[in-house]
Parts: sequence; C-alpha cells; structure tokens
Amino acid sequence: MYFPYQCKLQISLYYLNKLNELTKKHNLITIATAQVAPNFVKEAIIRDLPVGNQFLNHFFTEYIYLRKRNEESYFVHLVNSSLFRENKLPYKITSEGIKDYKI
Repeated sequence: MYFPYQCKLQISLYYLNKLNELTKKHNLITIATAQVAPNFVKEAIIRDLPVGNQFLNHFFTEYIYLRKRNEESYFVHLVNSSLFRENKLPYKITSEGIKDYKI
C-alpha cells in the first residue's frame, strides 16, 4: 500500500542522514532553515516551533531563532545547544552587515 506522507518522510530522513554523514566526515558546519508553526502554549518562551522538530533534533545540535520585534529591534535566541546555555541577545542589521548590539 502506498502512503505518500511516509514516503516523503523516508526520503527526507535519507537526505538528512547523508547530510549528517558529509558534515561529520569533512568537519563542516551545516546550516539549515526550517518552516515554523505556532506554539499554542500560552506562556511559551519560544512562540514558533520548527516543523519536523522530532526528526531535526537527531541531526542538529543547536537551533537559532531570529526574530524582528520592530524596525530597530532584532533578537537571536539560541536553544537546544549541547555546548552553550540558552540565551537571547539583541543584534543590529546595518549597511555593513550584522553587528553586535551595543548597549
């Protein structure tokens, strides 16, 4: 019997495994983007969750959420890290690129 969702899932997991093997073999840093879905927990610190999080956790050691609050206010939120504690920091986008926010 043909199950389209399961086939797509198997194909996705196959490519994630291959990407993981190449990353480890060649000592690379892999950056991937993911779709997000709303987190309906009322007091949630993270308001959006990556789609497929239950699978992505096996392949990526850190998640970085980039959020724009208004025209001048941007934040990066590091979560799910095995090396660093969870942290939220402001940053600026300028004509020269991304800059650390100076308070």
